Amino acid sequence: MTPAHHPLATRERRRDLLALLIDHHPWLADDDLGPAAVDAGPCDRCGRDPRLVPPCGPVPWRGLCRDCVLEVGTAAVCAGHADEADDLLARARALPATWATLVRLAWVARGEVRADRDFLAAAAATLRTNPAVADLLVEPPGGASTP
Repeated sequence: MTPAHHPLATRERRRDLLALLIDHHPWLADDDLGPAAVDAGPCDRCGRDPRLVPPCGPVPWRGLCRDCVLEVGTAAVCAGHADEADDLLARARALPATWATLVRLAWVARGEVRADRDFLAAAAATLRTNPAVADLLVEPPGGASTP
């Protein structure tokens, strides 16, 4: 697939994707929990899932995934934010099962990371309950225009 034929080759399609994602999942724009809160990349603790939370406690990590922040618990926040820890953990627990895919797609839509055809196909299948989002992840009829 050449860049010009990538489903998200144009800024317009990436903007549309980000707007749809945030419309359906407002937490994706949250400055405390979500892709807007951290630099794109894998969790600094497990290295498996995408970062989601920037801990501020006395821990060696810059960004934790949902599962790791739930395992670390209140130790992920400093004493000054202890009163907010329970809310943060509750919000992390409440994320949809597709949270990791949604985080990665938000980073793609923001231009922070690139996605290959396999990831986009898997994401479209994972998000098939939201056809508007899934449709943006497949090549448009006639191919995408040049960015």
